[in-house]
Amino acid sequence: MTLAHAIKKPLMLILFSFLLSGFAVSASFAQEVKIITFGDSLTAGLKRDASKNVTCPDGVALEPGRFGDSRMVCYGNGAVNAGGYQTDLATAISDIYFTPKIVNYGFSGMSTDGMLSQRSAVLSSLPGAQYVLILGGANDAVAGISRSTVLSNLTVIVNDVRNRGMIPIITTVTRNTRDAAFDSRSALYADDIRQYAANSNVLLADARAAMLPVWGDFNSGDGLHLGPLGDQTLANLYFQSIGLVGTGAAGKKTSGLIAAYMLLLLNQPP
Repeated sequence: MTLAHAIKKPLMLILFSFLLSGFAVSASFAQEVKIITFGDSLTAGLKRDASKNVTCPDGVALEPGRFGDSRMVCYGNGAVNAGGYQTDLATAISDIYFTPKIVNYGFSGMSTDGMLSQRSAVLSSLPGAQYVLILGGANDAVAGISRSTVLSNLTVIVNDVRNRGMIPIITTVTRNTRDAAFDSRSALYADDIRQYAANSNVLLADARAAMLPVWGDFNSGDGLHLGPLGDQTLANLYFQSIGLVGTGAAGKKTSGLIAAYMLLLLNQPP
């Protein structure tokens, strides 16, 4: 073994250890992303099939309805990283080396009027939250609430979110093919939400447009609630709107560098 080789290998071992420790530190101190999710049963993650059987995701409570309906339905109740799209969103955020804390405040049966009355408690529930994902209007469509009322309610919620120093992401109302009148009304709400988001510089997750062409693939079987593909699609829309960059890319590059240096070290001559 030459002197150069004798010196080179220990130096590479030191470099490898440094890179590995740096990667471990960056992973352990990954930035926490705090998100409040606020809305109705689509936010709670309720699944109802064509036979009207209701199931709730792990961590989401199955309870009697609170809004004039005694049927068993789903409530998020502040569950963390639990729900329908929330679990998919948490996985996507974790994959780029951020630490997600996503609270589920989905209330089955809640209208945008109800969201107004609950907003103070919900928006103060997670100190340091950066984002609030807002999805409402499906129950308003069933109740025949006017377009102007729905948009006004959502506007108040968005403004409150902004005033509290958080970033709102508003969502278009998805389809309800159980009834043509409900579906038509929710389509009008979606048009208003798109226009409002554009005019008010609000981040938009256009769930209705993303799932409109083949709605049967996206709902859980009842024509209204989201199935697995719907949850994945909504999570992806929110992930794109949030636009997290930096930590994940650096982490992945660092892990690639570690692998490259390990390979180089193993291929050194004795």
